[in-house]
Amino acid sequence: MALAAYTDIESWIGKTLDSGRQAEATASIAFAQGWIANQAGMRSLEKEAAAVTTYFDGGQDTVSADLWLPMDMRPVWHTGSDLVAVTENGTSLTVAIGYSTTAGVTLRGVNSMNRVRLSRVGGWFWNYSIANNVSVACKCGFDTTTTASTNPVPTDVKRLVVEVAWLSLNGSARTGKQSVSKAGTSVSIVDDISPAGRATLDWLRGI
Repeated sequence: MALAAYTDIESWIGKTLDSGRQAEATASIAFAQGWIANQAGMRSLEKEAAAVTTYFDGGQDTVSADLWLPMDMRPVWHTGSDLVAVTENGTSLTVAIGYSTTAGVTLRGVNSMNRVRLSRVGGWFWNYSIANNVSVACKCGFDTTTTASTNPVPTDVKRLVVEVAWLSLNGSARTGKQSVSKAGTSVSIVDDISPAGRATLDWLRGI
């Protein structure tokens, strides 16, 4: 699935697309999601189908209790069967949200657009001779519906996907480029996005 469908574009422009344009619109939605994710510095705009594993150095030159995930890993899922899995030196650690006296790792910022912090009592193990000793496997991105109980796609984000998809159908992005030169000037998708769309893109960027 995707965060929007060609029918959303039809509703936005107020007319029905012919079958050929419907197929193009569907492809443009996929382009729009990738383009927005790249512009916002996000790993994925739509919830990933499978967890992706990222590796870190534990203490990163010092014994630290906190490990922060990169900004591109937002929103991070930790609910139901979509749980954050953490290992240290090859050993799986128990993970919990918020306060816990038994978990090996506690999370803050999951299921939101906040940057995620992983805290470990006593600090993360680190040694100069051991790199990438901590692994974090998780899914990132929004749910495909606006009514989901966890990480629903915000209505303004869905609207931005529709807007960029429509621009890609009718403008420079249809060639697969972020911008093209016309009459000696550069025309960019960003230049054509509405003020509301730009505000949404800034929010996704964390600005």
